[in-house]
Amino acid sequence: MRRDQRHAFAAALLACVAVAAAPAVALNPDELLDPEKAFRISARALDERSAEVEFKIAEGYYMYRNRFSFATESGKPLADVEIPRGKEKVDEFFGKTETFRDLVRIRVPLEPGDAKAGGVNLKVTSQGCADVGVCYAPLEQTVRVTFPGPASVTPRTTGPVSNLVATVPWTTLGAALAAALALGAGLAFTLAPKGRHGPVRELALDGAALALFAVAAWIAGLVLPDALRMLAWSAWLFTAAALLRALDPLPHGAQGAMRLAKAVGIAALVWAIAVLVGAASGGRDPLQPFTAWRAVPAAPTTGTGK
Repeated sequence: MRRDQRHAFAAALLACVAVAAAPAVALNPDELLDPEKAFRISARALDERSAEVEFKIAEGYYMYRNRFSFATESGKPLADVEIPRGKEKVDEFFGKTETFRDLVRIRVPLEPGDAKAGGVNLKVTSQGCADVGVCYAPLEQTVRVTFPGPASVTPRTTGPVSNLVATVPWTTLGAALAAALALGAGLAFTLAPKGRHGPVRELALDGAALALFAVAAWIAGLVLPDALRMLAWSAWLFTAAALLRALDPLPHGAQGAMRLAKAVGIAALVWAIAVLVGAASGGRDPLQPFTAWRAVPAAPTTGTGK
């Protein structure tokens, strides 16, 4: 396949992914989720003065922007909460309002002493509905924000390298080392001389290399920022597409295993493009790369989201 043909093929795949990203879900009222499952909450520390509260919203459900409120564990309301703009909706319950689907991330300010204490509990009140016309009562949840602790071991030696090691937790260094070893082993399989054992044996070697690459991407993803983790998985998927000959013509009389591998390679190529686009739009999960597509830049607001 010529280079210009590959570019056209990639553009067509990207268009297919974009069309497939538009969800449409119908729910049976008898199959409604519990609110805790329909609106899954989590939180993480962004720095010593702020945290990010995230809601993963199930398909067929939505949440109201102006029904969020945040408070300390003692009940003190938190101001200057940054809630992104939602999608405008004329709602049967609250009239003209703004709503969120799929995912919403909210920046919440913290007190300076929270980081020193190692963590803080936040009281979060929210409300959402299902598309079938059922609106849940306001839901109050307590979520824990935990601050990472410092490295427990400090090297005794000095120098630029030692100073760098002293600032990085040993778990991060161990994960980076394991990822490097897995990546090196995968490259060894990939670069091994081929053509001696037949196409099926070569396909098996490529599969082993991909497995080791996947281990490297997974381990690295434990310590990498969200965007870099998404890029790592996208690179792995592109590598899989190349090794499985997604864009190369099959030889005459190709066996069934090679045809199956090519089909998997094409799927990997589509997935790689989707993860890459998702990373560019703020996605965090390579299994659900488009959850952040509806997110809009945050606008400062009060603790109640009004």
